[in-house]
Amino acid sequence: MSRYYSLQEVSGIVNVPEYTLRYWMRTLGLSGRKRHNRLYFDDRGVRYFIGVKTLLERGYNLNSIKSLMKEEGRSVLLRSAEYMLSEEILKELKEAANILSKMKKIIREAQDVH
Repeated sequence: MSRYYSLQEVSGIVNVPEYTLRYWMRTLGLSGRKRHNRLYFDDRGVRYFIGVKTLLERGYNLNSIKSLMKEEGRSVLLRSAEYMLSEEILKELKEAANILSKMKKIIREAQDVH
């Protein structure tokens, strides 16, 4: 069962203001589900927004993203989102490896003292 996120939650996840998400929705034809007069998005919808943000950060503008979507469908957004998420995971793994390396060094130094 898929979880649904409010526009406010998506804004926090993507780190983009709600009005910007609404603009992207209008410009790119993205939509969510309306319930109790509020918009909600499933996991895929959240990844669409992450994909848009990733493409914008890589130098695309909304018109070029719209053209890409016409050529390749919304899957281009999902691929961009996956790329960005994998880059974040890789960065976190490198940071964890650095921390472990520093911890090993501290442990070795502590062992040498005794």
